[in-house]
Amino acid sequence: MSHSTEKPGKSSSSLEDISRTKSNLDPVPMRDVQIEPNWWWKYRQILREPAAEFAGTMLLVIFGTGVNCQAGLSVNSGVASSPKGDWGSVCLGWGAAIALGAWVSGGVSGGHMNPAITLAFATWRGFPWKKVPVYILAQLLGGIVGAGIVYANYFHAIDIVEGGRGIRTLLTAGNFGTIPLDYMTDVSCFFSEFLGTAILVLVLLAVLDSRNGAPPSGLVPLVLFVTFLGITASLGMETCK
Repeated sequence: MSHSTEKPGKSSSSLEDISRTKSNLDPVPMRDVQIEPNWWWKYRQILREPAAEFAGTMLLVIFGTGVNCQAGLSVNSGVASSPKGDWGSVCLGWGAAIALGAWVSGGVSGGHMNPAITLAFATWRGFPWKKVPVYILAQLLGGIVGAGIVYANYFHAIDIVEGGRGIRTLLTAGNFGTIPLDYMTDVSCFFSEFLGTAILVLVLLAVLDSRNGAPPSGLVPLVLFVTFLGITASLGMETCK
């Protein structure tokens, strides 16, 4: 008959040792882990706001100039069998353009998408002036790229309307910019553009004011949609030949 040489309490002590060992091997909760940023993380923090402005402005211009081209170029029977848009669809297209651009960029950069908005926020809402040049540069680049994408998409239709490959005149240039009607003076053009931009800035400053019953942040693009729809439907004729 064999006798155990294990001392009293040995078993419980061993269990405690095993328990401590297991505890030491348990994975550390992620919230307690200090993750050191890698090299890309640092650049990402610097570029995320300009990138958002670039993307938002690019989408704004893609949908805006895209609806201009579709409505304007499709009037030519060589481009489409029937017109694919009118002034109403242009207004809706631009409204959708600014709303989508704001939804894409608003949560990261504020969704300015316009140098006038950036300057207004720097002047009246404490937006850092040091960010203004970077924001405006990103907006300009986004607009150029967006217009380039639309131009590439409608390249052949533009050739047909212009009457030959590579011919470019004011006949189609208005799809990518504002060209005033013949009776408009320089002062009248400035006032028309200033008025529309001022209304946009006024609405933005009002709806983002917490003391003014501001809508939930996710619905601000919807407000922009209504605002831009109203501006284009009411004040857009004189500088859109």
